[in-house]
Amino acid sequence: FIPARLAGIDAAGRTLALHDGTRLPYDVLSLDIGSTPATGRALGVAEHALAVKPIPVFLESWGRLLERAERGGLRRVAMVGGGAAGVEVLLSVRHRLLQAKGADAIEWHLLTDAAELLPAHPERVRRIFAAACADRGVVVHTRAPVAAVQADAIVTAGGLRLPVD
Repeated sequence: FIPARLAGIDAAGRTLALHDGTRLPYDVLSLDIGSTPATGRALGVAEHALAVKPIPVFLESWGRLLERAERGGLRRVAMVGGGAAGVEVLLSVRHRLLQAKGADAIEWHLLTDAAELLPAHPERVRRIFAAACADRGVVVHTRAPVAAVQADAIVTAGGLRLPVD
């Protein structure tokens, strides 16, 4: 393990250049650079949204979210992102929150700027997950890029104001 900052990759020469000038050869390279959501220019994300990535930040808030659901204080939940991660996380969160007392009346929404869910996946996969969302009462909003997140709503670029908790 070498805790260092990477400055460059020479894939043809199979070497890494570290920030301090050191060059390291490699046979196989796997990089874990972490991840943060692409929030674009949406206003209010940092103040009013619960980011799923990075995971440690999400986990810090997960307990409070469960407690709120159990008290019946969570009625409208929305996920932004219609790719594999967004769909998977929404369905997983929904499954877990429905196990909490008082969470059976939650309204579920998924917003994506794409024309359909899972746009990078085969048509059959898109159909299966669109049906899974519909069967679970998830309202999917396509072509709905988020312009702003407010304390009590998500506002899309097209002007839709979707009340959420």
